[in-house]
Amino acid sequence: FHPQTATTKVPEIRDVTRIERIVSQDGLDLLTL
Repeated sequence: FHPQTATTKVPEIRDVTRIERIVSQDGLDLLTL
């Protein structure tokens, strides 16, 4: 177990959630078009 990997994984997960939100928003926009 390396603490560095744990600290780096946390922001990565946050970025993924942000990307998912952006993609979902874009998907809704495309559906409205």
